[in-house]
Amino acid sequence: MKKYKRLVCLGLILAFFSTASYGLEVEAMDNQLNFVSIITFENTFQISDSGQASVTCFLFARNVNKVKIIADLQQYKDGEWKTIKSWSGSEDDTSCLVGGKWYIASGNTYRMVSYGYTYKDDEFVESTIYISESKEY
Repeated sequence: MKKYKRLVCLGLILAFFSTASYGLEVEAMDNQLNFVSIITFENTFQISDSGQASVTCFLFARNVNKVKIIADLQQYKDGEWKTIKSWSGSEDDTSCLVGGKWYIASGNTYRMVSYGYTYKDDEFVESTIYISESKEY
């Protein structure tokens, strides 16, 4: 049953990312020869015309039994980046999907920073970070 659930979830995720042509900025990391366990860390960050920021992060790994993602929506204010909204999630599995939406104030600059972590038998294996391009709204 767990394997079936994993396959269905992965299918839905792949279907979501295959429809990214409708305006989402999709950033997929190249083949990660330097990573031990991380296969894919995909991130999207979009701001709609109405000021709704959308964040989606997907991590897929191998030879681990837990993955974790933290995604921060940040605003540039007073000369520094400040986190205004954060999403996180973890799965006792090889993949995890995290994301959400948040309305932002106009006249500012925003970006997304996400962190991916992998674990094997509760021992940390590796991590990665993604920083999007900044967007003005």
